[in-house]
Amino acid sequence: KDIKGALRGVIRREVEKCMGRDGSTLSNERADLKRMYLGYGYDTDEERAERGLSTYVDRSVLEGVEWAKPGLLRAFRGSDEIIRYDPKTAEQEQSAMDATLYVNQVVFGREMFRLVDTVFTDGLMQRVGWCLAHFPRKVNQQVRKLTGLSKEEAEAMVEAAFSEGAKAEVQERTGGQMSTYDLTIRRTVEVQEVRLDPVPSEQVIVSADAQDVESARFIAHWRLKTASELRKEGYSAELISELPAADADSRMPETEVGRDVNDAGSDSDDKPDGALREYRIYEGWFDYDINGDGVAEKVKATWCGENERCVVMSWEEWPLYRAPLFAACSVPMPHQVVGLCLADLVRDLQTLRTEMTRQ
Repeated sequence: KDIKGALRGVIRREVEKCMGRDGSTLSNERADLKRMYLGYGYDTDEERAERGLSTYVDRSVLEGVEWAKPGLLRAFRGSDEIIRYDPKTAEQEQSAMDATLYVNQVVFGREMFRLVDTVFTDGLMQRVGWCLAHFPRKVNQQVRKLTGLSKEEAEAMVEAAFSEGAKAEVQERTGGQMSTYDLTIRRTVEVQEVRLDPVPSEQVIVSADAQDVESARFIAHWRLKTASELRKEGYSAELISELPAADADSRMPETEVGRDVNDAGSDSDDKPDGALREYRIYEGWFDYDINGDGVAEKVKATWCGENERCVVMSWEEWPLYRAPLFAACSVPMPHQVVGLCLADLVRDLQTLRTEMTRQ
């Protein structure tokens, strides 16, 4: 059975029913909320400016969001333990201490403020702030250069590098009484680490009928990745060549409010080739009956592109009952994964104050 073909059909069908995709109601409302937060004007302001009328814009949305943040962030101030694991038995005490130390020092570490501030700000301004817990794998190239080696030293270093699976390049330099050798060693290193990363709200799509993240039938997030990044993640050059490249709209997200498309210059026309070519890569979690036993399993899939251009890159049966995405909503609504936010509550006040001040 063509599993990738079947998954591609599920993905295309589910994405059409998701909230947050480009051009959807939620996507447009989020763009409006961010426009009001940044204090940009209204559709008629260009005409008003030509007539010499006021184009003043009140900043109630920004003030409401920024005044709410200190109270939320205060809970994380002055403590080294953002998360604490409590043991249930005496035998678990050391394991709980180790887990607490690892999560707070390694997972959060110096990125704690950026993570919490970003997620909370999105939750106050963009209805839901999203965070991704993952264990990414990357293959990096390390380069070490040695100069002025003797012939014996260079041969020993080359042999040692070869035994470790590294590549060595030797260049002989002549001059003086004896020759010296320069050595360049290239080593491929695989890196994996537990990470908690904020995800932009406009880059998350979820089933419209989902009541929460845990029970969502389909949820995914995307980001732009270059061909070089995909190669570091282990994808073959042959597969990458078959992927649809991101268009100009994907390279300039909808949340970049206030920037004129014409201001991009020739960047939108000069599409980078080779290692710097960009692709919109999705990671999604959804239910699908893989083994045909009549019970749907949780599946994680990675794909590129939308609609007819969708290409499934990889998939695996997900061992957990839910996706590793976590949501923070400032004004939750019952039975809805996406509620309201503080910006929704004060946007009418901003419009009213703007009109009154202009008049």
